[in-house]
Amino acid sequence: MGLANFHFSDRCVMKAKSPGFSLLELLVTVAIVGILASIAYPSYTNSVLKSNRAEVQGVLMSAAQALERYRARNNFVYSDAKIGASVCNDTAAADQVLFSDRVPETGAQNYAIDFSACSATTFTLRATPQGRMTGDGAMTLSQTGAKTWVDPVIGAKDCWTRKGDNCT
Repeated sequence: MGLANFHFSDRCVMKAKSPGFSLLELLVTVAIVGILASIAYPSYTNSVLKSNRAEVQGVLMSAAQALERYRARNNFVYSDAKIGASVCNDTAAADQVLFSDRVPETGAQNYAIDFSACSATTFTLRATPQGRMTGDGAMTLSQTGAKTWVDPVIGAKDCWTRKGDNCT
């Protein structure tokens, strides 16, 4: 019996690779997804905050326009104008609500709108953060168009849009 009759391939049969993923491939994939999620989630939440701020800014402008229309129809005074449950300089029963005090009007409330100051000839509307926007800072708009944002960290600024500590 020599090596001439021995067939090497008969004794060493290679097994076919089983279908599926190895544990190492799965761990690498999970790590990559985790890294991407940790980068994307803060960016997403920041975009949601900016979107909610932009929404309330538009609502404050619309409410101010409604107040100006009210003033033009009512002897050029803001008295008795009503935004939600907030009444300006209540001298009589204000029955018509000019604008909703909720932002957004349906769903989870992000801001509450009211008068922070009001007289017959002046008003200042305030948007106070609610729910998931709590801690974002209140925004105001006056009849002259003056805008402020009172950020709890930075303080009050005379603008609604800023980059860092500066108004843009």
